Amino acid sequence: MITNVVSGYKLWAMGILISAMWESHAGAVPCTTAVARLAPCVDYLVGRASSVTVPCCQGADSLNQMVKTKPELQSLCECLKQAAAAMGVLPDRAAAIPVLCKITVPFPISYDVDCSKVQSVYG
Repeated sequence: MITNVVSGYKLWAMGILISAMWESHAGAVPCTTAVARLAPCVDYLVGRASSVTVPCCQGADSLNQMVKTKPELQSLCECLKQAAAAMGVLPDRAAAIPVLCKITVPFPISYDVDCSKVQSVYG
């Protein structure tokens, strides 16, 4: 019970912090929206679950479809990097989501990705 409360608080605090930083990007998917779309993936991403769920894959696919332009993609990249670090996401788990969910993402899922260099497949 306490673990769930602490995890929920960390997610809420991280969302507030990141939203203040990233929601100012006009046209971009708000960071809080991105984090919310991936919320069903959290247990897998932090190692509390051994597999992804259908809602996780649906959220990841939905988020992937929301981002079309290079600035949107770069903003999302930075948002997710910071959110992952704040939540203690396991890098190998994050990198596995596109494969497990059978979706194609336009940049490598890694803490080391340079978000300023990601390119949109839409131009």
